[in-house]
Amino acid sequence: NTPDKTLPMNAEHFICGAIGGLSSLAVGHPFDTIKVRLQTRPDIYKSGFQTLKLALVKEGGISSLYKGIGAVAPGVSFVYASWFYGFETGKRIFCSDHQTSNYRLALAGAFSALFTAPITGPSDRVKVLAQISNSNSNKNHTPRSSKQVFLQLIKKPGGLKNVFRSKDIFITFIRDAWGSAFYFAIYELLKQDYFKKNPNCKNKLPIFESVIYGSFVGVVYWFTCIPIDNVKSRLQSSQDDNIKIRTILRDIRTSGIRNLYRGMNVMLMRAVPAHGACFLGYEQSKRLFFS
Repeated sequence: NTPDKTLPMNAEHFICGAIGGLSSLAVGHPFDTIKVRLQTRPDIYKSGFQTLKLALVKEGGISSLYKGIGAVAPGVSFVYASWFYGFETGKRIFCSDHQTSNYRLALAGAFSALFTAPITGPSDRVKVLAQISNSNSNKNHTPRSSKQVFLQLIKKPGGLKNVFRSKDIFITFIRDAWGSAFYFAIYELLKQDYFKKNPNCKNKLPIFESVIYGSFVGVVYWFTCIPIDNVKSRLQSSQDDNIKIRTILRDIRTSGIRNLYRGMNVMLMRAVPAHGACFLGYEQSKRLFFS
């Protein structure tokens, strides 16, 4: 599947990536809320099932699992659009002359993080604080919306710098680059293999394969980068604005390396429907609007 050079600036992949992102968000956000609570307050939340039970019974019901979605919903389509656009741009750089070897596709995938980290780093900061505000870890037990969290942050000394922190963007870039290298490279290789075996499909991936391949690479993404994501969640949920990444790593070493994998089961469960939905939306919108 060679890069499409008929549309300016990879417009096809930008638009279809946006649709895929909205499909993924609708399915995956509750899982993400559970993951964040597991990672940030292991003293309260012991398992995914217990966290879900607390949310449904004591913390406001199903709506509490969608806390923080306001921070990401307005921009999630743009983030996914940028993600897929970044990958296609990376393919033009690293996979020129139809050289789509494994490492070249991985480089293109990692390159896509340059387009997403500056957006998701700040928005995830707001999202994470909103997600934990409605949990038992919030001593005041005062749920806050994403808007309230954002306003509270910018009213503090430093203003917008409390949202657009360089350390949030940096740790997000490391996570996204590492995970995306596997994510996009494996998906592209699976597609190439399918098209070789089915030459009459005219480079149109069927629904079943879109969901299966998307679900698989979603699991791979989170399996490879959940330790980095754990550090990211702790960094962004900390009330200490001066906290450093090395401080979090030292605390994790003290409490045990296993804590780096807290929330993994939840995210692997989320990856199947969320990323299956993402690539279903992506591939079918390509077929609908650009075939």
